[in-house]
Amino acid sequence: MTGATEWHINADEGIELDYNTNFKSPNHANTLYAPTACRSSDHDPVLVDLRQAPTLSVSVTPNELRLPNHKYRTVMATPTASADTVDVALASATSSEPDDGLGDGDTASDIVIIDDLTVHLRAERSGTGTERTYTLTFRATNSCGATATATATAFVPLSDAGN
Repeated sequence: MTGATEWHINADEGIELDYNTNFKSPNHANTLYAPTACRSSDHDPVLVDLRQAPTLSVSVTPNELRLPNHKYRTVMATPTASADTVDVALASATSSEPDDGLGDGDTASDIVIIDDLTVHLRAERSGTGTERTYTLTFRATNSCGATATATATAFVPLSDAGN
């Protein structure tokens, strides 16, 4: 629920404007009718704004960045969102290791954002850690303005086995 308010239609009207025919001629009461929402209730209804968040999942290709040779790899995101989603955007891109960290070749700008679905990630990691993990966080917005987030990861393994 994102909000609630009273809808003042006619609960506060005086008796001269209500539909009750006491002390009025039937013709007078009929002149007050209008085929609109106003004057349709003897109380003020409550309006509740319910917004359902979109659903979002995302994967990245490739998700494993081999060989750790300090070169950029182009990583593409593939989001899957609910039908009423109007926008999916990259919200953040982070790394488990510092940019230009020691023991990784001392190269800067390890993350370069190309657009909302494409990033360049540097295939390097510290020789003393377990592996480097890049986390990409995406935000989906639906037609009501509600949002959801999802993350995908790409990693640079410590071992070069498997190549």
